[in-house]
Amino acid sequence: MSFYKQVRMHQQTILPTETRQIYEQIQANRNIWHEQALKLNESYYVHSSKSLPRSVFCSVDNRIYILFNKATDLLIGKGAAKNVKLALCFDTGVWMANSSIHNVEGYAQTELDNFIQLKGTPGMCQMQQYVRYVNKNNEPKIRILTPWEPKTLFNFLVTISQKPDDFPMKMRMNVLRQVFNIVVTLHKKNILIRDLKPSNILMSTDHRVSLTDFGMLCSENDKRAREVAGTTSWFAPPEYADASLQEHLKEKDVNGKPATAADFSDINTKALDIWSLGGIVHSLMYHSQPNWFQSLIEEHAHVDLLNAVSGAVESVLPKPWHEDSVQHLLWRMFMIDPAKRLTSEELETALKKPLLLIREQNDSYLVIYVLERKLNEFIRKRDCMIQNKSSDYEESIEVLKLVITKIYQRITEVRKYPDRSVLNKKNKYYDKNTLTRIYEMALGQELFEKAKQIPTIEAD
Repeated sequence: MSFYKQVRMHQQTILPTETRQIYEQIQANRNIWHEQALKLNESYYVHSSKSLPRSVFCSVDNRIYILFNKATDLLIGKGAAKNVKLALCFDTGVWMANSSIHNVEGYAQTELDNFIQLKGTPGMCQMQQYVRYVNKNNEPKIRILTPWEPKTLFNFLVTISQKPDDFPMKMRMNVLRQVFNIVVTLHKKNILIRDLKPSNILMSTDHRVSLTDFGMLCSENDKRAREVAGTTSWFAPPEYADASLQEHLKEKDVNGKPATAADFSDINTKALDIWSLGGIVHSLMYHSQPNWFQSLIEEHAHVDLLNAVSGAVESVLPKPWHEDSVQHLLWRMFMIDPAKRLTSEELETALKKPLLLIREQNDSYLVIYVLERKLNEFIRKRDCMIQNKSSDYEESIEVLKLVITKIYQRITEVRKYPDRSVLNKKNKYYDKNTLTRIYEMALGQELFEKAKQIPTIEAD
């Protein structure tokens, strides 16, 4: 596709005359710009002007990149220290995300260093080019070009909330496993993400995900790990909610000496990323924010919101029945105490197992339907065995009594904590194996095995 068609397809605000000017200026000056890049040994930046309607830069390998960064150009992303617009490689016709980063307190350099450090790491957005420059207000900036994906995980979640039936649990679990692997990979390198949220996870059309926005990444031992920064809302862990936290950070010294990052390990640890990961898990599995957050947000000002979380989460999230379920991982991720939260090592172990693909114990209609059928079946068996009055059935009758009691308990639990968005019992995504696992989770492994040994008996 020609340069002109590419520009017209994606940039409705740029005029045909401007496109012609850009083309002519690149053809006339690219050799000069390339010489400058070779002298700098990094990309050479050219500001926009009357004759050059958009800024461009030339890389050391003599490729020209056109930056659509005017106020009238399409904004595809925005953060506290950056704006993200489009860029076009003049030579290949490939569109990229163009992040203009303000170098406030070294933020831009930090993000650039992180991109370089994580080059080639699976699950990470890969930097294509970067350029340093000084803007017209004499402020140092860095532009980083990365592959452009039109959608993020946030967009995917919005679509799920509108059309949940279009996204089976198997598809969602595939996305979740990729996000899990991203967290495990970075934690193995002792890197904290600190800003893990759906809008920072890019998603391709075939549902491959990659983490972007590396400005908050830092080592556990880095002094920046002392800062309360990054994730907000219910993706932020409750330890960030301590009203006196900022004062605590300023005042905490050791024998009169400035505190080190190790002194604040109770605040910024890998556990904060695990809490944020729980937020993503909940969003994907239930296509909504948690019930406890929605109720709290109506009663508390934002500044007090996370303080109130501590008194709400554990009372609303009952302990799941089976360790191989996604719900069990979610329960561990949302532990108020960071020390009790799921670790990335435990998460890595869980990834080696086939996790259940449904929201087992909170899919109320399905669970109650399965358990009530089993309950009726066991009650019939018990009654038949009692009527038979054979001593051969005494042990089986005792097992049946335990099974019936346990199923009653589980049905009561499900009714006490119903899911806000329950699935129909005839949902096409459930198979026979899934129904068996629900029954197994309800009884526990030991009782489940005993129940399998109960002989078949017919009524007289």
